[in-house]
Amino acid sequence: DGGALVVDKPEADEVVAACRNIAIDPKTRESLAQQATQLHGGLFSPERLQNIFVGEIEKLALSTEAR
Repeated sequence: DGGALVVDKPEADEVVAACRNIAIDPKTRESLAQQATQLHGGLFSPERLQNIFVGEIEKLALSTEAR
């Protein structure tokens, strides 16, 4: 459960079919919405991502200064 509907075929028709499935199936929409909300509060929380981003920039800055 990753908050997304995976389309593993390169044909555009497959993407269209997936979109139509989401549009017509309330259970799929609700499930995806719940998963996305959980991801936003955890793995993809803005605070978490900002901390990672800032930490990586600081590492780069320190490694550049050490040269």
